[in-house]
Amino acid sequence: MIFSQVWVIVDHTLELLYNSAISRGLPHQVTENLGHITGVERSRIVSAISKLPKWQPQAPSIPEVPKPLTQKQLKTLEAKRELDQFKENAMGALSQVIRMAEASAGLTLGRTAISIRRWRQ
Repeated sequence: MIFSQVWVIVDHTLELLYNSAISRGLPHQVTENLGHITGVERSRIVSAISKLPKWQPQAPSIPEVPKPLTQKQLKTLEAKRELDQFKENAMGALSQVIRMAEASAGLTLGRTAISIRRWRQ
């Protein structure tokens, strides 16, 4: 039963991709936009991973007490936090729309789940 449902979803997805390949209509635009979205999401995750702290074996075991932030640094930090929250909300809404489109059309649009397995401080 479940296997036949998955087969139907895969069949609809292949049909969308085939229509996208032979025409320049809506299926082509959907596939093109999904490619752009995937690239943006992948670059966002890679940049987030690259900003994580790296292990430094020569560093002292007791971290230094950080200096208090200035007003300008606090404003910059708050603006960055708001921008990150806006981006996270936008990608969450987009993810929700993609899930609804998959459910209503019986498609699988290939959401990527990238697991980050790295030590965080």
